[in-house]
Amino acid sequence: LQGKRLNCPVSDLFGGAVHQHIPVLWTLASGDTAKDIEEALGLIETRRHCDFKLKIGSRVLMDDVRHVAAIKDAVGESASVRVDVNQAWDESTAAKGMAELQAAGIDLVEQPTPMKDHAALVRLSQKFHLPILADEAVADGHVHPLVLRRDHPGRADAGDEEVVGNREVADQARRDRAAASPA
Repeated sequence: LQGKRLNCPVSDLFGGAVHQHIPVLWTLASGDTAKDIEEALGLIETRRHCDFKLKIGSRVLMDDVRHVAAIKDAVGESASVRVDVNQAWDESTAAKGMAELQAAGIDLVEQPTPMKDHAALVRLSQKFHLPILADEAVADGHVHPLVLRRDHPGRADAGDEEVVGNREVADQARRDRAAASPA
């Protein structure tokens, strides 16, 4: 109400806006490359979205890669393109797929391997600079400590805040680290 009374954005009452853009992912889900490109370009043109996610892993690896790479090529640097593999790849397939996706300029791969294969996630994250979002891997509270480590070689986002899909697991990991730290 105070913002309305003063005819100013509420953010000004708190010292000014911190961000001008809050990224919200738009899922391109038709599975048809031409339709997904048209949809993405339309959303970019109207300034509605510039961060896109594609669910992949149900088709042959190179079919998925060609689909995603064509979309990234069409949107170029004007948009972020990420993929969610939904645990569909084994480690060998993930290594091949991530190499291709990294070369295509994809920004992030979500849960490429089965959720319990923490060691594969670690090896993949060390092999590629392409970040991995391991959301299902942290669903049960028994998280391999290296999955949450953000400072190992090969991570493009080394030192960044950790991001996990399950708040309780993240909170417990922070408590565990705090308890283990010397006082």
